[in-house]
Amino acid sequence: MYSHSRYFAVTGSAFRGSPLEVEDHAADLLKLYEFLTAGRKGWALGPLPSGRIPYGQQHNTLVSLCGTLRARGVCEEAIESCLQIVNQKQCQRPGTREAIGRIVQSTRKWGPR
Repeated sequence: MYSHSRYFAVTGSAFRGSPLEVEDHAADLLKLYEFLTAGRKGWALGPLPSGRIPYGQQHNTLVSLCGTLRARGVCEEAIESCLQIVNQKQCQRPGTREAIGRIVQSTRKWGPR
């Protein structure tokens, strides 16, 4: 399930004996989605009310922030600068400069959306 930017192609050729009928399963997908997200509220990677990012959420929060900036077309140097500042100013237990650099480097393959 994607909220945007995902597509698929229909060729008209049946795949290995699959059914030829197209059926509406939107209700089934909604039921599955509700089951999988039951009890979750808001953005799971959000900082504490104080603005501090809890130690156990730092990596995922920084990776998410990096992906968001990359998807908006921000240059790599600015992304790394932003993450370094967030790491130092907001992370409960800041990581090393090298660790933040590795986060930025690991997301290079994502490219812009």
